Amino acid sequence: MRDKEKAAIKDSIRNSTCKPNNLNPMLLAKFRYFIAISVVALIALTPAVAQKGQKKKCGTVVLQGVVVNKTTKEPIDAAVVNIVQYGLWNVTCKEGKFCFKNVPSDKVDLVVQVLGYKTLQIPIDIKEDRTYDLTLALEESNFAIKEVTVVAKESKTGSSTSSSIEKSVLEHIQPTNLGDVMQLLPGQIANNPDLQNNAQLSLRQAVSTENNSFGSSIVMNGAPMSNNANMQTSNKGGIDLRQISTDNIESIEIIRGIPSAEYGDLTSGAVIINTKAGKTPLELLARFNPNTVQSSISKGFDLKKDRGFLNIDGGYTQSYADERTVSGSYERINGQLTYSKSNLLKGILNLNVTADYYLSNDMSKPDPDAIKAMTEEGMKDQGGHVAISSRFNFNKEWARTVKFDISLSYAHQKDYLHQFMTPSPYGLVNVARKDTLIQNSFTPGTYWAEKTVDGKPINFYTKLSNSFYKKIAGGTHRFLVGAEYKIDGNVGEGYIFDEMLPPNLSANMARPRPFKDIPLLNQFSSYIQDELYYNIKKMTYKAQVGARYDMVQPTTKYQKQMISPRLNVSACFNKTLTARFGYGVNYKAPSLRYLYPDYAYVDLLSANYYDPNTGDKYAFTTTRVFNVENPDLKPSRNRKIEIGFDYRIKKMTFGITLYDEKLTNGFTMSDSFIPISYQKSNVIIVDGSPKFDYANAENGIYMASLDKPSNDAKEFNKGVEFDFNFGRVDAIRTSFILSGGYMKTTNTKNGLDYFMYTYKVHSRPTTVGIYPEGSDEKNFSRFTTALRLVHNIPELRFVISFTAQTIWSEKNWYTTDKIRKYPIGYMGSDGSINMLTPEEAKLPQYDYLVLIVNDNKYKTTSYDPLWLYNIRITKEMKNGINFSFYANNFLFHQPIQKSSIGNYTMRNPALYFGTELSIKLY
Repeated sequence: MRDKEKAAIKDSIRNSTCKPNNLNPMLLAKFRYFIAISVVALIALTPAVAQKGQKKKCGTVVLQGVVVNKTTKEPIDAAVVNIVQYGLWNVTCKEGKFCFKNVPSDKVDLVVQVLGYKTLQIPIDIKEDRTYDLTLALEESNFAIKEVTVVAKESKTGSSTSSSIEKSVLEHIQPTNLGDVMQLLPGQIANNPDLQNNAQLSLRQAVSTENNSFGSSIVMNGAPMSNNANMQTSNKGGIDLRQISTDNIESIEIIRGIPSAEYGDLTSGAVIINTKAGKTPLELLARFNPNTVQSSISKGFDLKKDRGFLNIDGGYTQSYADERTVSGSYERINGQLTYSKSNLLKGILNLNVTADYYLSNDMSKPDPDAIKAMTEEGMKDQGGHVAISSRFNFNKEWARTVKFDISLSYAHQKDYLHQFMTPSPYGLVNVARKDTLIQNSFTPGTYWAEKTVDGKPINFYTKLSNSFYKKIAGGTHRFLVGAEYKIDGNVGEGYIFDEMLPPNLSANMARPRPFKDIPLLNQFSSYIQDELYYNIKKMTYKAQVGARYDMVQPTTKYQKQMISPRLNVSACFNKTLTARFGYGVNYKAPSLRYLYPDYAYVDLLSANYYDPNTGDKYAFTTTRVFNVENPDLKPSRNRKIEIGFDYRIKKMTFGITLYDEKLTNGFTMSDSFIPISYQKSNVIIVDGSPKFDYANAENGIYMASLDKPSNDAKEFNKGVEFDFNFGRVDAIRTSFILSGGYMKTTNTKNGLDYFMYTYKVHSRPTTVGIYPEGSDEKNFSRFTTALRLVHNIPELRFVISFTAQTIWSEKNWYTTDKIRKYPIGYMGSDGSINMLTPEEAKLPQYDYLVLIVNDNKYKTTSYDPLWLYNIRITKEMKNGINFSFYANNFLFHQPIQKSSIGNYTMRNPALYFGTELSIKLY
């Protein structure tokens, strides 16, 4: 058994070599089987529907009507009318009219949406051989209505667990960027706006991780934003949310549960964003808070004569870490053009074309009084995106709605570093690109070093999908099939610096590398999904059943294939109680920086000489170059399971969701130890020139630690979310909403743990300890509630909301039996693997491998409950002027708390306030 363990460990630490990645025959067989079953099932539907049609007439129903303004009774143009169960849609004409023909009889939901109005959803029981003439009155989305919405709405039944956020919510909370919106999710903590630090998505986590943010997809107007080609040193995993302004956003859906099979290349969840498209008044907005000034302008033009709509918007944001200094600042410029046109090609085509631009500049400047310690660094990111979304209403049996999306994005990213270097007494210059032993040059005693990381990521995306419905056995099946293809690349100049004045002096010093030499990342995907609706007596059954096939880097040695099953089901009893269940598997492809890392360079001093009389100095360095690519790198995988219950009584709704998520094959850079043999000797002078003294050279051993991409990260997330809406008490004009959640996150890793404890092994610097799998597994948990009171006076167009957030419990601890202390083996200086029994590991001769563990590592760190109170006020005036104000932690409750292990922490954010003024000119 020992020999097998040794062999396995040797394989795991062996330096990467590029080996062909043959296709998995079993996976291919499964995929072929999946496709075959899908095709057979679709073909089988045809006779089933035909027989059904002979028994029941369902093609004689006409559903038509007009959409009007509830107050003025004027018709509304360009309103989208959708029959949810069938996926049928229609767009109103100038007279506000719409018409559906040959609609099957059933109980359906009719949804009407249009920019500037509240979404209307009404149930209709469609009977055979009837014509329905409807007048659908929409309320304007303002604060003059009784049921004003300023909090996120939960959406769960029969589909993904998600939160929907309307424009009125954004106007009330005054977010500076998309990251500020996340505080509305159950269990999330409210924080002050912060534009000084990279903002990342964190879904269902008690502590944020790069794998969670990298695995979160942001879909803007039908096209996913990509971070797969971001090679910057400032990259924290996912999209930096600071670059996404919310001022031109009409709606947001945040999917936390099992997403539709339509969404892929994700593990954590998805954020679906729709920006404004349609006629809107000219809106001027100004937002102020202690360290940020933000402004925007937008207008939606009706191009008249049935030529569609043109939306134009732009914004500028400036933020300082401290307005008294210029040490840190953030700047953002954004703009967007959107052209939308409905009822093209005789009412068949609905077209949306978007072009946007952004620039973000994140700078950190030094204190001018500290010249010697001066460091200036920053990040500049600017780019653009063009997307075309077309929706065809063919209304054919096998092609009801066909969608075609195509997008192209380009960005120019620059990280820069300007710092004062003081090597002691001098630094070595290493420029070798291959295994060699050469004479070195030296850096000056002090110098300025500059480094630029120049990235130009590009992304191309296209998707074609087809939606149609069938009536089977008394129920409705809405099918969705589609395919997509995307390409990610980076054509930047990469790492740029003067090798004679390097910004880093170490044994593992990097070399300049152009990103444009890195291959493109290609992904092909296809999916199929069936949404089922059955009404049986007093019960309603809904299900979303689908599967997704993804192929990463087709036809290359890095090719990987995945199949992702997705399932959401629900059963509603007597229109009051709903039970839900969900299961799904999500995959996220590795980014270019994990697929194609740069070579690892190890520079070892072999000989040096210094003459104190003349000041002459010479050095020779051995350089070893390693390819650290990992062709066996797999996409990360997240398995999700959910169980939930919803209860509705009158105007009150109560929802609770239990979830369990297991992310495996997460991406990380793991230590790969390799013993390097090199020559050590002296410098000799021959004919006035320095030479390496090979005759008296000795062999030395250096244990190199290389960063190698791996799938060693594992994350487990489990918990419970709840959202209790007690409705509006009309007597006091106040709504009560209680939301919150308990979440637990466990971070651990795959494989054995290799660790060289330099503090204890100074006498054995070439020995690496091997420790059990999952060493130092750490857990985090938090239980949070947020009670929101929303008071509105429609006659005054006035809304005030109060939030009382309570963190009842917050803990972190190591799994006791997985604390890294005793080794199970070690790697010798010759690369040999030596396994130890538990008894041998405690022998005195292996004491240098036993790690020192602080007593606090065996204890749980916890805190007392903490309260935070926020208030927000919005006043809307009839002349189009809106004023909003907010104050976070307005009671200035900022206690310094002592943790269970004796540490003191100031936990609550500081008192923070801001105002917003907007003017709408109609």
